[in-house]
Amino acid sequence: MHGRGGRECLIQRGTRSAANLQSSPLRSPTMPAEIKPPSPEDVVAGQVPIWMDACFFQKALREGGDDPKIRVVECDVEEALGKGENYVSIVYRALVKDGNGKEYHLIIKCLPSNEARKMSNQGKFFRKEIDMYGVVFPAYEKLQPKKDSLPWPKHFFSFLDGECDYLVMEDLKRSGFVMRERHRGLDKNHAEVALSAMAKHHANSFMMKILDPEKFKKCVELFPESIFNSECSDIMETFIKTALETTAENVREWGGQRYQQIAAKIEKMQSTAFKDVIELLEPVEPGAVITHGDFWVNNMLFKYSNAKEAETGSAKPVDIKLLDFQIARYSSPVTDLVYFMVSSITGKTRKEHWDDLLESAYLKTFWDTMEYFGLKDQVPKGIFTMEWLKSECRRNILFTFMSSITVTPAVLAEAEEAPDMDKLTEEELTGEAPNPFVDLYKGKVFVARFKELVDLFEEEGLFF
Repeated sequence: MHGRGGRECLIQRGTRSAANLQSSPLRSPTMPAEIKPPSPEDVVAGQVPIWMDACFFQKALREGGDDPKIRVVECDVEEALGKGENYVSIVYRALVKDGNGKEYHLIIKCLPSNEARKMSNQGKFFRKEIDMYGVVFPAYEKLQPKKDSLPWPKHFFSFLDGECDYLVMEDLKRSGFVMRERHRGLDKNHAEVALSAMAKHHANSFMMKILDPEKFKKCVELFPESIFNSECSDIMETFIKTALETTAENVREWGGQRYQQIAAKIEKMQSTAFKDVIELLEPVEPGAVITHGDFWVNNMLFKYSNAKEAETGSAKPVDIKLLDFQIARYSSPVTDLVYFMVSSITGKTRKEHWDDLLESAYLKTFWDTMEYFGLKDQVPKGIFTMEWLKSECRRNILFTFMSSITVTPAVLAEAEEAPDMDKLTEEELTGEAPNPFVDLYKGKVFVARFKELVDLFEEEGLFF
């Protein structure tokens, strides 16, 4: 922990950043320019930025907390996540004390000072998450019939200019929430809680779609596709072609005629996969919602009845919070569900319980939530049924496959295998130099998980 004392902080209120003034009228308003750090160049793994001091936290808490005159006198800051736990952000944890001795436990999520910043800016990752916390969630909360527990953390403050982007949020660890180990995969109990939370997230989107369609339309405009679009085509087409080529090579090494044929089919996808997924992610009405976009195990925190359960994960969680909305899009809700399936649950959970989880956890919670809102009869017929979900899963099978070869290798990588994002070069991102991510496809945990998924993709006819 790095302790830093207080210093006199002069707060000017009401000033906004240029990024805010040039954006949509719905853009989050919590971005005064004087909160901008002096330099983004020290946001690197392994150190705490020099600007993240008592003055910084005082400004953030005055903007987003309950006391506009709070005086911060002390802060201790440390990096919150290890290597391989997050690829396009650096996350810090802070213990902050005010002049009365009151403690505030905060998380600060920052845009890193490396080549990943360019990728993040192209995809508007931070802008999307700031808009989710600053615009969309408050809109959802205002439409609630009564104050209810919602599956995301409290947001204090954000700043956005494309160089020094950051968010300040509550640290849920202090409230007993923990992250599960990503390599193991979630069991049925955890998957049930996670899918129920996502159903609430989707139901809130649908609620706003019904109750305030004009504002909902403006919110949707804040979330254009981040990854599969023409603006990111140079990097993403190269990345996807590399992923397909590497996957085909690895499958071919499994031996046997069956895998040789599958490898050949995967190689043929290189010319069309990127454009095909762009089309798949286009919203199809009336079932499209504002999705999470990056729904995997590290982007959820669970809470348990006692400390032992929290340590072992041996019991069903009693609560959950969803994190990291940087890849939110307006699309089919199934894109969140299949992304979660390939990245975050065990093969046993998928094979034995997936259909039941969709019905008893996801669909039940969605309809219970719509009934709670008094909107059950206003949902168009034929959507959010088991038949519709399965149809959407079949339609999005290519997206499911692409998620399994672009996301899952990084999810299951060991810390020592994960690329060093601070050393990643533009040439490596664009394919002009060897891509360091290709080594992740050899990971034992990924190979075991992916072999099981290949059976699923074959059953669904992807390789025919």
